[in-house]
Amino acid sequence: MTGPRLRPWTASDAAALRDAFLTTPDLVTQLGGADLSSIEAAEAHISGPLASDDAHRIWAIVDGGVAIGSVGVSAIDRRHDTAWLHYWLAGSGRGRGLATRALAGAA
Repeated sequence: MTGPRLRPWTASDAAALRDAFLTTPDLVTQLGGADLSSIEAAEAHISGPLASDDAHRIWAIVDGGVAIGSVGVSAIDRRHDTAWLHYWLAGSGRGRGLATRALAGAA
């Protein structure tokens, strides 16, 4: 990915995750109803649902050093080489083809 890049979520992304949540109303639905309006809640989300393991991989979509979205691969079935891809973007990252490029990078 040129320009914006993918990297694992880190605790230092908590403020960016909170800001994306506060400025992008539809993220409440996309994040399963989670309330990420505080730094503490965003940190817990990063160390919980946004943490990768053997069953799924999740990356921050970073632009200008700031996490502006997320892309992930879950329900990984290595036997059949299948998985689900998912993503979300803060309003500031939309309309620039970032999700398309991030999904291609994750696949």
